[in-house]
Amino acid sequence: MEQLTFHINHDRRGIQGTLDSDVFNIDWADNKYQWIEARQYDSGMRQAIVKILTGDGSKSDPFIPMDLTGINPVLEGVLPDGKHRIFDSKSATMLDATGGEFRYDFPAQAFAVAGSYKQIFFRLMKNGQSVATLEFSMDVMADKVISGLIPSDYITPFNDLYSQLETIVKNAGGDLDKFKADWDAKLQELVSKYGKDFDSLQEIITRLQDRITDIAAQVKANNVVTLPMLSKYAGCPVMIGVAHLELGTGPDGFPDMYPSVHAYIGKYGAGLGGAGTTPAGGSAVYDVNVRAVRNEPTEIEIYVSPENITGFMQDFDMTDPDATFGGAFAYIYSGIYTLEVEFKGAKVVKFDVDSTFKTKFTDEKTSATTPAAGK
Repeated sequence: MEQLTFHINHDRRGIQGTLDSDVFNIDWADNKYQWIEARQYDSGMRQAIVKILTGDGSKSDPFIPMDLTGINPVLEGVLPDGKHRIFDSKSATMLDATGGEFRYDFPAQAFAVAGSYKQIFFRLMKNGQSVATLEFSMDVMADKVISGLIPSDYITPFNDLYSQLETIVKNAGGDLDKFKADWDAKLQELVSKYGKDFDSLQEIITRLQDRITDIAAQVKANNVVTLPMLSKYAGCPVMIGVAHLELGTGPDGFPDMYPSVHAYIGKYGAGLGGAGTTPAGGSAVYDVNVRAVRNEPTEIEIYVSPENITGFMQDFDMTDPDATFGGAFAYIYSGIYTLEVEFKGAKVVKFDVDSTFKTKFTDEKTSATTPAAGK
């Protein structure tokens, strides 16, 4: 297993080469810096342990592990052919967040082309913002014995959205054959456009999400009722946790004992700092059902329905939930997913995630998407 160690604010590397038609050609003249060497068509066997340290190594500022709590590492790269790209937000596994260590499992598409990567780096994302980038070199040795892996773009947000479309088509039957053909044409058109300007990726993802919404509306117009549609209006509530509030003041000058409660879901930090917005790097934000149980005016239990949530965002996941808060909002996040709870007119001073939330959310989500026996 390969090991990469990065020193934030210490490692310095010069960029060599010239700007070609698409990307910079990057060549690390000094091979003491991090690099990966793999064999073409490697799959399921190529992993890297990534360790991240901060400080400059001096006595006054020694190297210490970077706290990766709430960080989602994303691999971005341009393959040796200079044409195909990787944008993978799903293959990193956090091993020791406070110890600054995660594992990355390279997808097979990373080794489709032999040669040296034009550029490859990890982008550390937190709350929809880029915290740091970790550049390294990667060489893929040729395999003349076996072949068959066709180079292609590997961009996980596109794959996620396409999976949602496949679900709609499957549930609706043959009524959406034409819609699927239209989708394929649009997808190829947008991939071609993004290939000319990689920085526009998030804008394109948002446009694809809007396209899925349009198709779902067409399904409804054809009187086709799907399980995701029904799940928006039903579901068994699961307790997220307990919010502790500082009450605001009502129009009469007395404390507002019953602040209204709302909940929203999004990806990549969408809606952080104010629900209903879509900051750069975010996704669409959905208003979902929420139930508030008031133990006392400043202590409220919060419940949501996994079926209701996945009806809007099928891949929404709470594998490793944690929480933070600010102003009137509590943010419950796991990887790229965020569930926001707003207490209008109040201030959140603490939010305790329920110890059973992860298990119950997963169980209810699974039961909602598993077909009954004989179906």
